[in-house]
Amino acid sequence: TKSVTTIYDLQFLEYPENFSIPKKLFLSRAVPAAIKRSNVICVTSKFVADSLLTRFDISENSIRIIKPSITAPPSAKGKSGIKTPFVLFPAVTWPHKGHKFLIKVMELTEPDVTLVLTGNKGQAHSEVMQCIRNSKATNRIVHLGSVSPTKLEALYADALALVFPSEYEGFGQPLIEAMARGCPVISSDKGAIPETVGNGGVTLPKDELIWAEEISQLKNKSHRENLIERGLLRSKQFTATEAAASQVAVYNSMIAL
Repeated sequence: TKSVTTIYDLQFLEYPENFSIPKKLFLSRAVPAAIKRSNVICVTSKFVADSLLTRFDISENSIRIIKPSITAPPSAKGKSGIKTPFVLFPAVTWPHKGHKFLIKVMELTEPDVTLVLTGNKGQAHSEVMQCIRNSKATNRIVHLGSVSPTKLEALYADALALVFPSEYEGFGQPLIEAMARGCPVISSDKGAIPETVGNGGVTLPKDELIWAEEISQLKNKSHRENLIERGLLRSKQFTATEAAASQVAVYNSMIAL
C-alpha cells in the first residue's frame, strides 16, 4: 500500500525535555516507522524538511512542502476588553516559547504598553507565573489562560502586534493568523519562523533591548501601517486553494507511481 505521512516538526528530538517519557518513547518509535513506510512525506516548511534530511536516511525527492491554509473572519476590533495598548502572545507555557524573555522585554518598554498572554498551562507555567509576580512590570502583564476563539479574534484585532519569541517552531501558525487579521508581527529568528514570516513582519535576535525598541516603534503610525500591509500581503500566500492543490498533486504523484 502506498503511504503519505505529514510531519509537522521534530521537536521531540530537538527539545526532548519538553516531553514526558511515555510520549518520547512513542514518538521515537512511531515517527521513524512512519517515515520508513511512506512513499512521500509532507511537511509545512523547508526547516522541517532540512531537519528530516539531517536526522533520517531519506531522499530529498520524497519530501513535499505543503503550506497550511490560514483564513481570517471579519474583524472583531474593539471587543477584546483590554483598555490599554497591548502586545499579544498566544502560546502554551512551554520552556522554549520564550515567555520569560518577554517578561524581561516588558521591563524595558514604555510604561503604557501591556503584555497579554493566552494559552494553556505548559511545563514552565509555574515558573512563568512566578516571573510575572517578581517582575518590575508585573502590573502590565496579564495571563488570560485558555480563551475562546471569539476572544482570541478580538485580541488579534485590538493588539498593537503579535510578539512571538519562540526558540523552535516547525511553522508557527499564529504568525500568519495575525498577519491575515491585520495584526503586525514581531518574532524571533529561530526555527521555521523566518521562513514563515518572510517579509510580512519583523524577525529579531533574542536581545531584550532590541525587542523593547521595536515595540516602541509600533506607536509610529506609518511604521505600523507598513507592517500591517506587509503582513496582509504575506498571508495571502497561504490560501486553501493553494494548500489543496499542493496536497492533491501529492496524491496524483502517488497514483502515477
